[in-house]
Amino acid sequence: MLVFAACLAGGTVLASSDELGGESSYGGERKGEAASQGTALILLKLKEGKERCALIPWIYRYDCLAQGFTEASQAKVRYRELEPAQEILAMAGQKMAAVVERHVDPAQPPSRIGNRTYKAIKQSARAEANAEAQAVLDETESLLLRSYGPPKMAAHYERIAMAVSSSDVLLRSALEPLPGLHNPAIEAIRRFAGLALSFGRVYG
Repeated sequence: MLVFAACLAGGTVLASSDELGGESSYGGERKGEAASQGTALILLKLKEGKERCALIPWIYRYDCLAQGFTEASQAKVRYRELEPAQEILAMAGQKMAAVVERHVDPAQPPSRIGNRTYKAIKQSARAEANAEAQAVLDETESLLLRSYGPPKMAAHYERIAMAVSSSDVLLRSALEPLPGLHNPAIEAIRRFAGLALSFGRVYG
């Protein structure tokens, strides 16, 4: 705490920066570092989740994304102004998990990789699940961009929103035709999704 000293004839009067209504530059720097470190940890969790999801078959990818968002929401950030971001990520994990439950394939055994288990969705639900998952990503990105609170947190929330949005590459690859399978409906949806994403980036 910074201390201000005023020497008067009868002695010295001491006043803290808090008593003067200000915030010490040291305290501000500490908070800035905490925000940056917290954001970096959330981004790391999202990056690790996306990398895991890219390595597994598409039928398990939606559950993998759901778990990745949930893990990012539970990162030990301990910075109050990032709590809304983690709440939004927790909601994204729940909504992505709901997509999986609506289209789960009971005939397909779960895939266990390390200490994680992923449920499969039905191959016949591929296009529908993809559209629902994309809607979750879009909503999550929008909420993050509107919920940053103090202006100083805007850049932090924008970085998290970009990390969420970049997960759409996993959904686009999930629309690729299965080996040896020509499905005009899936290919049409894939083309439409690509156009819609391009339009959103140009005009959004």
